[in-house]
Amino acid sequence: MHTEARSHTPVMQSLCIIKKMSWNPTKKEQSWALSLSSDDRYAYAVDKIRDHGEIWSLKSENGWVLGCDPKGNPVFPIWPHEKYAVETAIGDWCDSYPEMIPIEKWINEFSNQLKENNTVLGVMMTPGPNSTWVPVPVNHFSLHLQGPRRKKYKPIDYA
Repeated sequence: MHTEARSHTPVMQSLCIIKKMSWNPTKKEQSWALSLSSDDRYAYAVDKIRDHGEIWSLKSENGWVLGCDPKGNPVFPIWPHEKYAVETAIGDWCDSYPEMIPIEKWINEFSNQLKENNTVLGVMMTPGPNSTWVPVPVNHFSLHLQGPRRKKYKPIDYA
């Protein structure tokens, strides 16, 4: 008897890849997500990054952009989709463009380098002159990406 189980496996894997790349937040979803509380905005970002395997940040001809917290410490901004990053590429960052970081590269390269430089993540930075972000230590964020899925993720106040 011939079974189809083996032939379905590659098809299912292909469908999963297509699904991962097909998320395209609408303006309504973007507005809703950016209006969430810090904790909920962070949970939204973690879930979307986990689901789609992509982290987005901004890059310029000089390299990755960095912000500063009120104390002058470096902040590396990240978002779950390029549309959020584009909205923030204004002012000092107007010459920057969104760049995708695959989760594997994040885990194997980026997170270690950011930890070594004592850089904090600025998760889901909002656009505009009164921009806000969710400050999260790199190791805490990495645990949430790799650990079990939760209903809520609580960012740690690093201050």
